[in-house]
Amino acid sequence: MPLFALAGAIGAALAYFFDPDNGRRRRKIAVDKAGKYVRKTGRQAQDAAAQAQGLKQKATHFSEQEKPQPDDVTLARKVESEIFRDADVPKGQINVNVEDGVVYLRGELEQPDLTSP
Repeated sequence: MPLFALAGAIGAALAYFFDPDNGRRRRKIAVDKAGKYVRKTGRQAQDAAAQAQGLKQKATHFSEQEKPQPDDVTLARKVESEIFRDADVPKGQINVNVEDGVVYLRGELEQPDLTSP
């Protein structure tokens, strides 16, 4: 009995797609829908691969340890080395203080136009 039902279904499908009046249109629609399904599946596969790559990157960077923040003295020395790198900067007129990770610069400039925006 199942073989008879299968043969009937195949015969009905053939009659449906090879109908002289609408068969060509039905075949074209079936091909278009199959192409759409293949494209959609391909895009979904690419999206899944990109998401997996992103998760891999996130996991890799998550395992890396962040560098500890420098203490106040170290931070002050780094700021001083950046500021006083230029020989034209008056070293005795600028005071660098760091409190709880916040840098305070105090001093006076001989020429007010030396401030940068």
